[in-house]
Amino acid sequence: MTNDILLIDDDNVIRKYTAQLLEASGYSVVELDSAEGMIQHVRLHNPDLILLDYHMPGMDGLAALRELRAKRLSNPVIMLTGDSGQRVIVQCFREGANDYIHKPYDEDYLILIVGRTLERSGISLKNAVYSLLQFARHRDDCQIATDIDCTCGMSDAVSKAVDATKTPT
Repeated sequence: MTNDILLIDDDNVIRKYTAQLLEASGYSVVELDSAEGMIQHVRLHNPDLILLDYHMPGMDGLAALRELRAKRLSNPVIMLTGDSGQRVIVQCFREGANDYIHKPYDEDYLILIVGRTLERSGISLKNAVYSLLQFARHRDDCQIATDIDCTCGMSDAVSKAVDATKTPT
């Protein structure tokens, strides 16, 4: 299965070069030249990863990242920045970036960071699915206990415990 990457950079040369590099490494890439259409694209296509330039005219990358996270969209984001200052890097992480890559970047480093971020997000997804399955099993066990109560009876304490697991949190 090919990973889908959304690449957002206003610099046409860097964007095209990065897209070609990623595609040559087996990724599917969609390019945008500004952050304004990012949220709509993410909602419609749910990319596996977003590469987002920090400095852009109009909505900059940091504002786009803030909006993405405010809308509770959890796609992994790697910020691309020409700034080497720690203040910028800290801002990116505080706003929810998964990683950053300093431009100009080494091709091997870009591919390494992209692969590592996708791997980590895949592990996170597997953990989330596992947690949901555990929760569903727990709920099924509670339903079985309730069904047994209907036919056999259950103590008040056990009934209250089962009812407590049914109330949404």
